[in-house]
Amino acid sequence: AFGGPIWRATILVSLLGVAAYKYLPEPADNVYLTRWIALYDAPRDFWLNLNAKHAAQQEQVSDAMILFSDAKMPQVHRYRYPQVFEQASPFINAVGSNIDMSGVVVRGDHT
Repeated sequence: AFGGPIWRATILVSLLGVAAYKYLPEPADNVYLTRWIALYDAPRDFWLNLNAKHAAQQEQVSDAMILFSDAKMPQVHRYRYPQVFEQASPFINAVGSNIDMSGVVVRGDHT
């Protein structure tokens, strides 16, 4: 029952774990693995500046996305019968109610 491959693997892994714990170096700053990782590690200020720059760029992108997603075409009032502007009599207007309509351009619906 204890001669199966699972028990042999368990005992082997346990012995390797005990040997590794006994013979591995103590955690310190002068261990070769720590020195090797430190060679490729960037300083803290580098990551702080990089993250600040990224946050500023993301804020600009989000502001642009909000601007474009909320943008709407200007509202256009289309009249079903634009000739109504020229239909009324110019003599029925009360005093002071004359409106200068010379700048109004009536455009038809070209859809």
